[in-house]
Amino acid sequence: MNISAPFIQRPIATALLMVGLLVGGLVAYPLLPIAALPNVNYPTLQVTAQLPGADPQTMAVIGRDAARTPVRPDPGPHPDDVGERARLSPRSRCSST
Repeated sequence: MNISAPFIQRPIATALLMVGLLVGGLVAYPLLPIAALPNVNYPTLQVTAQLPGADPQTMAVIGRDAARTPVRPDPGPHPDDVGERARLSPRSRCSST
């Protein structure tokens, strides 16, 4: 027996089945949870720097450099950080989160 044989033998039942599927789809369509834009959490960077006696341009450079530095998963010291720490005075602080 062919899979399409019952649909060919009973055309009215086939039409009613198609109408039922159409009505069910039209009723269910407005219930779909669709948003115009997806819910995305964008990463943010907050830089805090304190350097007593520094001008705004120096603070901007420190903030820019901290923002451009890639975030490393390991909290240990990095060889590139040694020169940066030596350049700042002992009273200065720079942190990024």
